[in-house]
Amino acid sequence: MFWKLMPTYWLLTIVLITIFKQFGESWDNPSFELIMKLCIDLRYWAMLKETL
Repeated sequence: MFWKLMPTYWLLTIVLITIFKQFGESWDNPSFELIMKLCIDLRYWAMLKETL
C-alpha cells in the first residue's frame, strides 16, 4: 500500500519545491530545509503506519 502512496508524497514534495522557487527561496534557506525534512518525515511516517 505504501508504494502506491509513494508517488503522491513525491508529487507533494515537487509542488512544494515549485512554490518555494516561485517565491525566490534558495536551497540554503532554513525554512526550505525544514519543509523538505517535514516531507521526508511524512513519507517515513506513512511507511511506518503501513507496516504496523
